[in-house]
Amino acid sequence: FHRNSRFSPRTELLGSEFWDSSFSAILETLGNCLLPEKETPAFGPEGTLRAFKNLHLESSHQPTTDAISHPGGEPPCRTACFQCVCYGLGNFSSCVASRYQLAFLLLLLEKLQIPRRQCYIFDPLFSDLETAVLNDLGVTPLFENEEGKRHVFKPTIFYMIHCGKALYNNLLWRNWSTETLSKVIIIGNSFKGIEERYLAPTPTL
Repeated sequence: FHRNSRFSPRTELLGSEFWDSSFSAILETLGNCLLPEKETPAFGPEGTLRAFKNLHLESSHQPTTDAISHPGGEPPCRTACFQCVCYGLGNFSSCVASRYQLAFLLLLLEKLQIPRRQCYIFDPLFSDLETAVLNDLGVTPLFENEEGKRHVFKPTIFYMIHCGKALYNNLLWRNWSTETLSKVIIIGNSFKGIEERYLAPTPTL
């Protein structure tokens, strides 16, 4: 992942149409979150994204005892104060696709100015060597399998490329309220594709 390596995944990504189109789509999704500081902030008084102010959700079955606001009382801010959580990266020491996914993640953190230590990564397949590499890269490996059930307190980007439906389900279930779901940004599989695969009518005999 050396920046000066001519054939590094980072260099190849930066020079690709894939990166340009992907990052443009991410910026479009973030929308008002990236407005200059002098413009109207994208957050309401509760720290939720204004784009979700009219969102209405049915109550979930999860307990609601957790505090909604950040425990430290920090005010909402722009992407430098975002967190990032990465699930399902895979063995990047042996898998080329995983290395490119990691390079994309690091490039995304850089462009959004999210400090690497605010990026938390877990995959049950990580070896000790891969965990050491992640530490050297400055990100924060997780050692507990959260199964996607992370409750967010601040705007959080979830980087979940090719993760299973159960992981998405757990994440949404854990944050199924207007206050928390409005802080969740997912970079991952198409929900429309999941719907089409799992809700397709069963053929009759």
